[in-house]
Amino acid sequence: MPLPMVSLLKTVTLTEVMKMPRQARGEMIDPATGDCFEHRRGWIRDRMEFLASVFAIDCLTFSIMSNHLHLVLRSRPDVVAAWSDEEVAQRWLRLFPARRNSDGGPAVPTRPELNMILNQPDARWRHSVRSGS
Repeated sequence: MPLPMVSLLKTVTLTEVMKMPRQARGEMIDPATGDCFEHRRGWIRDRMEFLASVFAIDCLTFSIMSNHLHLVLRSRPDVVAAWSDEEVAQRWLRLFPARRNSDGGPAVPTRPELNMILNQPDARWRHSVRSGS
């Protein structure tokens, strides 16, 4: 279920429950093969931390269950209000990098990459990062 649109003008706290597809579930041991999948919980936590660092959202608490996860999230319009367009563009390029480092992480954006984003007449990227959508 997609997250609802969040107002940029007020702080909103919401609770989400998301189901995971069978192949991505966090079961400890696969009964058919005996393989351990505990490492997937770390992947999910790392991804949540990354997304919270890009968007102005606090993850107040979470629980990763075997076939779903629970999240309590809070929007931060006070943080968004302080962002310049350049900071929003940097966050966009962390989420959708033009280049990657050798370890697979997003490379630090260059000035031409930032200018390419900042000079776009369509400002959908600004709204997407600022609204958390």
